[in-house]
Amino acid sequence: MNIKNITHNKMKITFIVLFTFFTFNITTAEVITGRVIDSKSKESVVSASVRLVGTSKGTYANRDGIFKLPGVNKGDKLKFTAIGYQSETITIANVTNLEIKLVPESVKMSEATVTDDISVEEIIKRAVANKEANQQKIKTVEQTLFSKVKVELGGELYEFQNPLPGTEDKELERDLFENIIAETYSKSYKDFDKNISKDIILKRRNTANFKQQYNLISLSSFVNFYADEIGINNTQFTSPLSEDALGEYEFKLVSRELYDDKFIYVIDFKSISNIYPGFVGTMSILEDSYELTYIKAKPTSDDLIEFISNIEFEEKFEKMNSDYWYPTLLNTTGQLKVEILSGMFDFTATASAMTVVEDLKINQPLPDSIYNNPEQRVVAAPEADSATTEFWANTSLINTTDKEREIYAKTDSLAKEFAAKDSVKEGSFKFSYDPYFRLNRVDGFTLGLSPKIEISRYFNPEFFGAYAITSENLYFGAKAKSRILDYLQADIGFERNTYPLSVNNNSDILLSTATSLFVRDYYDWYLSDRIDGGLNFRYDNLLIRASYRNELISNIPNNNPKLFSEYKWRENRIIDGGRYEQYGIEAAYKNDGNVKHSRLEYHVRAEYQTGKSLTIDKKYDYLFGELGAAVPIISTGFEPGNLYATVKSGISNNMPQHLLYRMNTQIVVFKIRDRFISPDYTRFGGSEFLELHTGFDFSDFLWRAAGLPKYRGRGLGLELNYSAGYYKQDEYNLYSGTSEKFYNEVGFNITKIPTFISPLIQLEAGFRWGIGELGKGNFGFGINVSSPLFQ
Repeated sequence: MNIKNITHNKMKITFIVLFTFFTFNITTAEVITGRVIDSKSKESVVSASVRLVGTSKGTYANRDGIFKLPGVNKGDKLKFTAIGYQSETITIANVTNLEIKLVPESVKMSEATVTDDISVEEIIKRAVANKEANQQKIKTVEQTLFSKVKVELGGELYEFQNPLPGTEDKELERDLFENIIAETYSKSYKDFDKNISKDIILKRRNTANFKQQYNLISLSSFVNFYADEIGINNTQFTSPLSEDALGEYEFKLVSRELYDDKFIYVIDFKSISNIYPGFVGTMSILEDSYELTYIKAKPTSDDLIEFISNIEFEEKFEKMNSDYWYPTLLNTTGQLKVEILSGMFDFTATASAMTVVEDLKINQPLPDSIYNNPEQRVVAAPEADSATTEFWANTSLINTTDKEREIYAKTDSLAKEFAAKDSVKEGSFKFSYDPYFRLNRVDGFTLGLSPKIEISRYFNPEFFGAYAITSENLYFGAKAKSRILDYLQADIGFERNTYPLSVNNNSDILLSTATSLFVRDYYDWYLSDRIDGGLNFRYDNLLIRASYRNELISNIPNNNPKLFSEYKWRENRIIDGGRYEQYGIEAAYKNDGNVKHSRLEYHVRAEYQTGKSLTIDKKYDYLFGELGAAVPIISTGFEPGNLYATVKSGISNNMPQHLLYRMNTQIVVFKIRDRFISPDYTRFGGSEFLELHTGFDFSDFLWRAAGLPKYRGRGLGLELNYSAGYYKQDEYNLYSGTSEKFYNEVGFNITKIPTFISPLIQLEAGFRWGIGELGKGNFGFGINVSSPLFQ
């Protein structure tokens, strides 16, 4: 007798019995559906509350007045309430599809009207004064809720070419990812005193273009309009119930309405601040306790969020069989829109999110399990993906529309077709190439190709070959990269190419090309034939790299690029050639903070290299370090006014000429922060250095405070700057030292200058004046290109 089979069969029978018992019990309850209408006009009553009397269970009517509430038994009582209507309570009999007619009852008021000697200003004062006490009433919350998020992608850029990887069938990709839906049914626990929140997703489903394991969308955290500020992206909006609400908003008392057995004040509000962003909308406040019962708000037309438009919040509060009002419905809509050119080539993502609380318990003991692993806020239960279509049809409090059913069916079909055509598979062979373009004053234009071969996702050899038109040199190289582990990568390669002098002021192709296009001979160059390799360890924000290099370097003449034949280029510095071997290690760390989002940010980097000139048998080493931080200081409504500073330093022993430190100076249209602008940009350098760059960024706070005209809701920004630098004279006199003194400069940057061509591109203009013995009489000007997309 097979004990294993007997055990298996017993488990199977037990499961069937339990399943039958469970389904039998839930089928004794009905799914009650219906529509709530105005008894006089016969129009739908939007967001009418539907509550199961004697419980904390309920739902809301949608925009068509239609509602659905599962788990209702014969003989149960349902209570229907809505602002401006008499409440209605019915007993469930045999009918499961109801038509509820609510009788309207309201008291309209003019703006100047007062009720019981209370003006609208006094109502707001009392609501603000009581908000802390009202919030402190609620210590813990346990709730079950349904959440749904929908995203629709579009725009000319999306229609032109879908950027997602996969098949070459762009039309298939576009159609597949055009609509995304994610839904969850979850249990949420909150302990406000201990600042702990835990959501457990009990059931979930989503369209086939969205991986199920990523569906952790439990929208249990509502927008807190009791807070003084409400953060959206990197914008801080003043709440209509903030401590400064009466000075920041204009309020209008619209009506005094009946809601169940109490009266509420319906109040329109609009931000009138020139400085801080605010909302426009409507809210309802309970007459006696001055608690918020309803709010609908959107940013004013003057207070735009970068790349986000048409955003609107709607929240409704219920007592839910308790003495406390708590948000139980959230509706959010908005659109992300990015334009490559103003009015052209846009990409849009239109989103809507909805949460309906089914059951709510306030100030009840919470399970001990939620206090374990508190950093993992949202988890999925093991059976979360087992829900059938019938579960959502019969149980969800958020109706599935005909269009959503079509999206589910269409996406499932497209996903199967996409999977069949998907060419990106482990072990597949894929060939691609990119153009290679470079411009500098020693080679002129360098043109070529950079092929790549994808043998696997973990091993990708790369090559390049290019011809320099002016110097008539041929450049080439190859590199193999291998991802040993998720956090460990190795690379090895060889290359013949030109490189800029200085270890702390290196160039990439973009910057070196830009300097030459603007006819500015910023860099000095040398020719290198090198073999190098490295091992990279990356974990979260920490990067550690060990490296090896063996190279033969030589001088390259100062050829005159033919495109700029009339320009007299600065002579390329001459260095000692020879073969060098070098070993090194470097580490870098950057925290998760972002000063643009009102969080402290800092970074630190250190590098040590030791090597030897094999030609003259001379050892050398150097140590380089950098530390930077930005601290938010004042709130501006958008990016905070912040103080920033960067310190860079380096020491060396017998450092070769091609590695000597060089003053960090401005590079044409890039990098005016943490750079000197006023001195001769090729003059200072040496074997040791110390630089300090600091400033205060006001963002566009002063511009908005002055009430000056704005473009896309923003004004010009202002930064005040100071820099100081010391360089020790090197033994080769390749650069000039600062003679035991510091070079000092002060100035300012004008930021957020619109180009009117593309909202993705902004300009920054920097002005610097040298001060002190070394800097007196010097002046410099620079331009930087930036983008709000990466702030």
